[in-house]
Amino acid sequence: MKQHTQTLHRRLGELHGLRQQTQAVEKQTLQAATNRLDVVNTNIGKLRDRVPVDAQAAERYEQSIIERGRLHQVIANSRRHLS
Repeated sequence: MKQHTQTLHRRLGELHGLRQQTQAVEKQTLQAATNRLDVVNTNIGKLRDRVPVDAQAAERYEQSIIERGRLHQVIANSRRHLS
């Protein structure tokens, strides 16, 4: 019984360590996604006026809008996991 208790305590300690590592990675993910979102929003603002007259700008604008949506999903998931 004592060995079982020790094994259980050791395993709980390992799980706690893994949880801390996971939270650290989630925080890094949140920070990176937030930083990238700032860049993407800036790019969208710069491209917006050129969309009607520049096909390449329109394509980059569309890709930026898609990326922004994905970043919002990543940020929401990270925040949910950290709460």
